[in-house]
Amino acid sequence: MQQFKAFDERVEVSGGHLAAFVRAFPPGTEKIGADILNSVGLGNPNPQGWYRLQTLLDVMKQLQDRFTGTILTRMGYNVAQLVQLPPHWKSVEDALSELDKGYHMNHRGGEIGSYHYEYLVTETGLHRAKMVVKTHWPCEYELGLLQGMGDRYKQPETEIFVRKDFTAPCRKNGADSCTFFVTWT
Repeated sequence: MQQFKAFDERVEVSGGHLAAFVRAFPPGTEKIGADILNSVGLGNPNPQGWYRLQTLLDVMKQLQDRFTGTILTRMGYNVAQLVQLPPHWKSVEDALSELDKGYHMNHRGGEIGSYHYEYLVTETGLHRAKMVVKTHWPCEYELGLLQGMGDRYKQPETEIFVRKDFTAPCRKNGADSCTFFVTWT
């Protein structure tokens, strides 16, 4: 499956997620982002509404082409800070282990994909998780989203490190998933 292509044309994203996306533009890119979103009718989403995911993916492709993938990483991070998630999440492990539930709260219709969490035992005392991400979102966005989730739910003095597993299949290369490792102290 290629990046910027929904698994299923029927998939929709919640207005709440889209509203977080609209607010997530990094400083200096807000006007350009707003212009692109407005041009496709996504500039002022109703938080209670649902919107065609493929339209948002098309916007993300335009953003990557215009700014590089770094903007998508930053936006994924910012969305993780802004999007509404279950109130019982209190830790990094809660957020990562239940990220699939949060994802299903904000996506519907057809094949929407999933997040698979696996806690990895380490001998160093660090916490480590493997996340197999089979979603519609581009790799760069997912990298930022996972970092943002970790930072949102970490304890004071905790450090979060997210890295892509370049030995695993990748959506950039036609696979239907990407794999990331999240480590925290």
